[in-house]
Amino acid sequence: AANYDRFGVSVAIDGGNVVVGAYLDDDGGQSSGSAYVFSFNVCPPGSFSDNGFLDGTGQCTACPASTYQPLSAQSACDPCAAGRFSAEDGAVDCEACPAGRSQSASGQSECVVCASGSFSAEDGAVDCEACPAGRSQAASGQSECVVCASGSFSASAVDCEACPAGRSQPASGQSECNTVCLPGTYAPAGSASCDHCPYNTYSSSPGAAACDPCPDDLKAGLGQSYCSRCLPGEAEHIADDGLSITCLKCQNGTFSPLGLYCEVPPLGWYTPDAVQSLPCAAGSFANETYATSCTACPAGRSQPASGQSECIGCAPETYQPDAGHLGCEPCATFQLGRGSRSGAVSCDYCGAGLYLGDDASSADGKNCFACPAHADCAAGTTLATLNVHPGYWRTGRTSPKLKRCFLESACVGGNASQCAPGYHKTLCASCEHNYYLEVSTGECYECDAAATRRTRHFFGLHLFILLLFCASPFIVARFLRARAHDAAKRRFRARSGRWSRSAKALLPKAGRVVPDGETSTSRPPWGKNLVGTAVKVHAVGAWLRAEIVDVETDYSGARGICIQYTDYPSADEEFHDYESEDIMYLPQSQTPKSDIPQPQDDADLAREDIPQPQD
Repeated sequence: AANYDRFGVSVAIDGGNVVVGAYLDDDGGQSSGSAYVFSFNVCPPGSFSDNGFLDGTGQCTACPASTYQPLSAQSACDPCAAGRFSAEDGAVDCEACPAGRSQSASGQSECVVCASGSFSAEDGAVDCEACPAGRSQAASGQSECVVCASGSFSASAVDCEACPAGRSQPASGQSECNTVCLPGTYAPAGSASCDHCPYNTYSSSPGAAACDPCPDDLKAGLGQSYCSRCLPGEAEHIADDGLSITCLKCQNGTFSPLGLYCEVPPLGWYTPDAVQSLPCAAGSFANETYATSCTACPAGRSQPASGQSECIGCAPETYQPDAGHLGCEPCATFQLGRGSRSGAVSCDYCGAGLYLGDDASSADGKNCFACPAHADCAAGTTLATLNVHPGYWRTGRTSPKLKRCFLESACVGGNASQCAPGYHKTLCASCEHNYYLEVSTGECYECDAAATRRTRHFFGLHLFILLLFCASPFIVARFLRARAHDAAKRRFRARSGRWSRSAKALLPKAGRVVPDGETSTSRPPWGKNLVGTAVKVHAVGAWLRAEIVDVETDYSGARGICIQYTDYPSADEEFHDYESEDIMYLPQSQTPKSDIPQPQDDADLAREDIPQPQD
């Protein structure tokens, strides 16, 4: 290395090897850098010498078994730690004792095998562990213990023992058999459960290994602790003479476990078979005597305990949508602001200023929404019970959209009938039957009986005059055509002694009515296609041009159109009845009169077809 090569700035030592760096060395190019390696004659890993270097013969001493040395140039070897061993000389590292073995001392060349009744589950164990209660291990050198089966137990950790007669153990891995058979049951040695004594046998004391047979004149039902004259589910009935006893079956809803007399189960209990009385399971109840079954708690109620005669209503802010449950669910799982009242089946209670409506994104399809303008929302309000202010109207009880009425007194608001008496349909803008419209105020007034008769007579007279006026042109026209027909006959008779075939065919045409060809304006069909249709609206004594911008049908089926005045775009939009006489729907086009063919006079046609006399 030359000056300024920075030789020796970085140094690394590994046993007898030393590496020195010179990162500015130029031998391989400008500032390419170099590394210089220096080696010494040192003992390799797994061996040692007094000074760590090779002796005069070039040898080092190998580490003996139970020791190891991972480094070079060392003067001694290290003993293996507890739980580890080295079985051969020259070990660079020690091995962990395998599972089933252990080593509590250091500097060992082998591990100790775990004795029976003990185990080591992992490698590198320092000591073997004794099998815990309920487990055993008869073999040595094992990594786990065996779980004692049901009907047995382990107290010594070496072997599992069978449960003694009269006792049982239904669970596995137990240290004792602590279930003593009750009277009426028995268990042979090694039983997982106690069995009922068969018919006509009994066991009168606890811990029975077997059941005893009944005497010849007595009998016993299944699982009895003594023998009697009658079977369970029956009661003894003494005859009037007091000498004979007969057995009668217990009536429905009572039970007799001993065959002596029939009992009535208490409230909250039931008897399924006339032999026993059982408590109602949690989530059910029985509130009547002589019960043969229990009833599941209805939705909105629950019962966490067994043997109860009633269910508990869900507390506020909780709910239970299903029957037969032990508890109620909190409303906190839903949107903030939703709650419930006592005994609720759902969290359908919104606070003041909110109402409950449909929301497809919610888990149960419901949510709380802010109360719309011109309506009041008390606590617990739903969309159907929305309290609309007077003077406003909505299309139905499922719509939150409110519209201002033309006449404030016509719309009473609330959540029931939206229109005042005498008003109905869209925006309550039409009068009901037996009501008439006062044009000057736009209000509806009830018609009295006399006024109704006068109105009928008045309209009947005017209708007759109108029909007579409309029919007069047709009557006059028919009269004139009939006269023309007679005149044509006379002219034909004067010019010819007989009728031509064409004349006879055409003369009956005289008097035929030719329809008017002008196109009439009619109301277009109802539907969304009405949007954009031009109309004229009768208002303030004139017909104003407007355009339909929306259509709606309310909950009663009434159809309404929303219009915007074309000549007055700054005016508010208005709702009108689709069939209102104040609305004139403008047609899209009309056929010109010049395109309608004009009929020829029948007399002229007849004159053309009748042959003329020759001079």
